Amino acid sequence: MDTIIINGICFILFPALVLWKAEYNRNWNETILTKDDSAALRGIAAVFVVFAHYLNYLSSQGMTGLGPAKLYEWCGGLGVCVFFFVSGYGLEITYQKKSVDFIYIKNRFFSIIPVFLTLRMLFALLLAVWKQGWVYFCLYLLNLKDPMWFISEIVIIYILYFVAMNLSRRYCILLMTLFLTVMSSIFYFLEFDARWYNANLVFIVGMLIAKYKTKLLTFLKQAYWLKIAVCFGLFAITAIAFTIFRGGYGRIV
Repeated sequence: MDTIIINGICFILFPALVLWKAEYNRNWNETILTKDDSAALRGIAAVFVVFAHYLNYLSSQGMTGLGPAKLYEWCGGLGVCVFFFVSGYGLEITYQKKSVDFIYIKNRFFSIIPVFLTLRMLFALLLAVWKQGWVYFCLYLLNLKDPMWFISEIVIIYILYFVAMNLSRRYCILLMTLFLTVMSSIFYFLEFDARWYNANLVFIVGMLIAKYKTKLLTFLKQAYWLKIAVCFGLFAITAIAFTIFRGGYGRIV
């Protein structure tokens, strides 16, 4: 019965909610992703990640026979890749004609840090009260114990973007590619879990698509659905690679 409910939520309720007000637009937009599109993608990606973590938890508790819902474990990797992609796209669109100064840092950090600290405090208190003690509480709150890897990484990437834009606006994407390659290499050789480095360059893909969106839209107008299918396939391969190798250094080598 539990399996039926889980699969019903994954494949009936959730898609129905996503498609409730979906409309097919035959007109070409001047941009690939609007703010509403980006928000919708982030919401779907967040649900994918939540489902993936929940199904991983059920598997760790010995629950078998989840059926098609197991596919959502792959969708968790897809969700992470979507977050990186949308972040890269959004930054490039927003700051193509704006200066990147300390107001940028303030806006980015204050959109992340308060929510991060609130959630971190809540879980740190629960863990401290139940089993881990107050030393663990302090380390956990400072993100030094069991770090929330995605939050830490996106903050680092935002700082690197600030540096790259101030070094050279013209070569920002090239600099970010260099920075993220070096950062990912450091995480790799320090034997961090693979999730710290195996999807970072999707951020660069988002930046490239934002920079060349006009040419890309012109290209897509011919054989649109075939090209979209190919793009989605390549993106899915990236997500699957992220999911397979997220377990750590040992599973890569």
